[in-house]
Amino acid sequence: MHEELLARASKGDKAAFGEIVDIYYKDAYIFALSITGNVHDAMDVCQESFVKAYKSLKRLKEPDRFKSWMMKIVSNTSKDIFRSRKQSVPETEELLEVFEDTSLLERIDLYEALMRIKAEYRQVLVLRFLNDLKISDVAKVLRIPQNTVKSRIRYALEQTRIVMEGR
Repeated sequence: MHEELLARASKGDKAAFGEIVDIYYKDAYIFALSITGNVHDAMDVCQESFVKAYKSLKRLKEPDRFKSWMMKIVSNTSKDIFRSRKQSVPETEELLEVFEDTSLLERIDLYEALMRIKAEYRQVLVLRFLNDLKISDVAKVLRIPQNTVKSRIRYALEQTRIVMEGR
C-alpha cells in the first residue's frame, strides 16, 4: 500500500507525499524530539527532513525500507540542529504531548524514566519499540553496528528499570 504512494510521490504527486507525511510524521517527530530535546526543534527537523525526503525520493532503492530511510534522514537533520544549538534533554511533558493514546499516557512513569537515561539509550528504545524498527534498521539509522544496538537496548532497559524502581 505505501509502495504505491511512494511510487506516485516519486513521480511528483504531492498529494501522495502528503499522505506519506501523515503516516510517518508522528514517528519522525518522536525520534527528532528524543534527539533535539526541544518541541520546536523537533518540528523544524520534521519539516526539513520531509522536504529532504521528497527531493531525494527517486533515489530510494527499496520502497519497503522507507521508514528506516526516513528515520536516518531525521537522525542526520536532528543531529545537525542539536549540534548547532546544544539543547538540553526534553521535558517529560513535551514527550507526552506527542502521544494521543490513553494507553501510552497511563505509563507516565516510563516516560519520566526514559527522560532520565542517556540520550543514546533513549534513541535506540524510541527507534526499536516506539517506531517498531528492526535492529538492523536501527543500526543503519544510527550508523552503529547491530551488536551495539543490542547492547544499548539491554543497557537502556536496565537503566530504565533502575530509574523506575527509584534507585
